[in-house]
Formats: sequence, C-alpha cells, structure tokens
Amino acid sequence: MSAGSFETIRVSTTEAASVPGTETVAHVYRGTGKRSHLGIVILPIQGAEYEVSTLFAEHFVKHGFSVLRFERRAEWLVASRAPESLATLVEAYSADVQEGIRRWREMAPEVTRMGLFGVSMGAIIGTVVAAKVPGFEALVLVMGGGPLAEILVTARDEEINEFRRDLAARLEVPEAALEELYHRVLQDWEPLSFASQVQVERQRILVVASLLDRVVRYPLQRRLWESLGRPPRMRLPCGHYWAVLFLPLIKRLSVRWFMRWLAA
Repeated sequence: MSAGSFETIRVSTTEAASVPGTETVAHVYRGTGKRSHLGIVILPIQGAEYEVSTLFAEHFVKHGFSVLRFERRAEWLVASRAPESLATLVEAYSADVQEGIRRWREMAPEVTRMGLFGVSMGAIIGTVVAAKVPGFEALVLVMGGGPLAEILVTARDEEINEFRRDLAARLEVPEAALEELYHRVLQDWEPLSFASQVQVERQRILVVASLLDRVVRYPLQRRLWESLGRPPRMRLPCGHYWAVLFLPLIKRLSVRWFMRWLAA
C-alpha cells in the first residue's frame, strides 16, 4: 500500500438530533517495515479541506508508521446552530474518535503503541481525546490553546469573524457577550479543563507554539501548555497561517518525537 492509500471506516456513537452531523469518517493507513506497529492518530484543523492532516499522514506513513486520520463529524462553527451544540459536538466527536480507535486496533492488531498528532483545532480537541482515551504514549500538539470560548471571541480570521458576527446578530447580543455564553455552554467540555487529565507523561508531550498568532493567540497557547504541566515546547516566530513556512521543521520534529517515545 502506497503512502496515499487508505481504508475508510465510519463511526457514529450517537444519533441524537441535538448532535450536529451523522457520523465521523476516519482513514486507515497501513505502515510498513519495522515501524508498522507504531500508530499515530491525526485530528484535523477547524475548517477547510484536509490537506494539512493528509500531508502529515502521508509523511508519517513514508517513515513506516501506521496512521488513523480522522475527518470532522460536522463543521465546528455554524452560526445558525444553537451555541449549546458546540459542547454536544465536542462530546460526540470525542466518543466517535474513541470508538474509531477501538475499531482501528481491531483492524490493525499489529499496532501496539500509539501517539496523537493535531494542529490548531486538532490540538485543542486532541487534548480532550488524550484525556478520555487510554493508551497514548506520545503527543505532538501544534498551535492549540484555550479556553476555547476566548479563542472564538479573540481570533482574527475571516471565517471565525463571519461566524461571530452572524451568531451575535442572530442572538441579538454584542459579539463580546459570546465569550461568557460559550464559557457557560462549554463548562463541562472546555478542552483546557481536560489538559490536567491527559494520560501521557509530561516529557512525552511536544507543544509547538506560534508567537505571532492572531487566530489562537500566543497567551492562549501558553495557557494550554501550562495546563499540560509545561511539557517540552518549541516556539516559532510566525502567525497561524505563516506556520506553513515551518512545515518541513514540524514534520521532521514530529517524526523524531514519535520515534523517540514510541520506538523506545
């Protein structure tokens, strides 16, 4: 199987009408050689297509790792939905990922050690997943942060700006009021609060931060890092989207990190 080839599984742990989306799709890439027993779970960014997670999946497979790459259950930010739906989506998606991992381990019994990789929203939700799902032995979290409610209000991004503007207009409240609203609806599912519950030793977590970020601002990235227990960290002199210039570095560091902690 080539690096771009995969099998697809579909997972849905709930059919409740209150939960956005109907299922979560995940793609299974088979590793080859002496590292095929090392598996990496990849969670996607907040929006757009899946170029970033696909790029890393194919890179890891080229280095022999097995990979489980998840898509989103539904779009995270939809102004026409009730704000409470974000919390139900975090809960349902985390459960889908957990079930997807279980099915992957049945399909690929050769995978005996497991890491997690996520960028931006993938790193944020990855914190929840790493707290809820046992068995991860290494994490690479790139440009994640928290609290999520504060990210939604302070992010300067065309898509998030539009979401915030449309939601505030629909609810007939100032945009600034959305932070308190999301703090309330996410109180049981705020990713930042799961950081202290992550079941991975601190020295096995690599955090990659972007110092000039206007989407997930650096002080919010620092809060997640602190909540994780201040694990090893690399700080890049760039914004959120200009981190693309550092993709070769992030790819190289990630492979080395997973080789260090999964192959040991």
